Amino acid sequence: MIILGIPLHQWWNKFFFRLNNHTFQAVVVMVESGEIQPDENHIAQLPPPYEYLSRCGGEIMIDQSNGITRVFFYTYRDMFDDFAGYLYRSDFNPPQKNDFEERTNRLRSWSWFEQLRPYWYFCTNV
Repeated sequence: MIILGIPLHQWWNKFFFRLNNHTFQAVVVMVESGEIQPDENHIAQLPPPYEYLSRCGGEIMIDQSNGITRVFFYTYRDMFDDFAGYLYRSDFNPPQKNDFEERTNRLRSWSWFEQLRPYWYFCTNV
């Protein structure tokens, strides 16, 4: 469905982020404080009150390397490891080609991204 030239899923993703912005930020604070820790595959399970923020079973990807914190909340993920969602980067830079490279086991770049607010992007590699 398209509303005023904007696909409904794009409108919904922006609306959902705006509606829950403070809650997304609270999760980032938990990651940066060590309250939420990733496993060896850079995946972490959100606490039950926050699971709805990542639509793939409440899982998020976390990468804290080179002094940069990256947290990815899924809106979509398929069995071929293609995904879309909200990305937080603590360094204020846009998404980079090697974000979560270790998690996906292949070098790939984001096929599309849009800044939602400072530090936050909606990204897809589909």
